[in-house]
Amino acid sequence: MSTQLDNPELTAQERAAKIVWWLAHGEAMTTRHVAELTGLARSSAWEMMSRIARVIPIYCNKDGEWEVCAMEELAGIAKIE
Repeated sequence: MSTQLDNPELTAQERAAKIVWWLAHGEAMTTRHVAELTGLARSSAWEMMSRIARVIPIYCNKDGEWEVCAMEELAGIAKIE
């Protein structure tokens, strides 16, 4: 994974799509790493990740890394609701 975006003129949606693609392929990343990859401030990166988490099953784990929920975790959530 590169440490910077290939095109600094990406839209917000394109930045989010790149992060989601990396997450979907098993990458876990901190908010700081997301900020570095997107060129956003850390607070903006956190906000973007929080918004992504509203619509796809990702979360920030105890180590401060954003990752995709495992199927077992999703099954547990479904039982609680």
